[in-house]
Amino acid sequence: MGIMAILMGLVMAAVGAAIAALIGALFLMLANKFVVKTSLGYGKAYKLTFVVYLVTMVIGALAAVVVGVDASGSMFGMSNIISWVAGLAFGGWWYGNKLTTADGTPIGFGQGVLVALVIIAISIVIGLVLTGIFGGAAMMGADAMSTG
Repeated sequence: MGIMAILMGLVMAAVGAAIAALIGALFLMLANKFVVKTSLGYGKAYKLTFVVYLVTMVIGALAAVVVGVDASGSMFGMSNIISWVAGLAFGGWWYGNKLTTADGTPIGFGQGVLVALVIIAISIVIGLVLTGIFGGAAMMGADAMSTG
């Protein structure tokens, strides 16, 4: 793999993380409100989320190189599992050090992991809702085409 390919991959990861963090910051703001019970501005939430997403993407790419990519495209391939666990651990550490309680002290690793888990839960729920909406619409469209 050439240097240009690696640089291109890093640029693509940074762009992907920047775009994903636009929505992820909203999830972090909500998770922070649930877990820490404090408000978090969008700008800070975006910066924190961007770093977690970028590091997670890089770890995922490295895991894919080391253990290989699951050819079946399964979400439960070894490189994806490594990426999830590493992302959760890094997110817990990062959020634990950067998010603060009402008195200004860092929330710590445990609550940082809880914040990351709440973000994951919010993402899953929204993903399931969107899948239901768009999946149902696609099924209705297919049904209309077959009867029409």
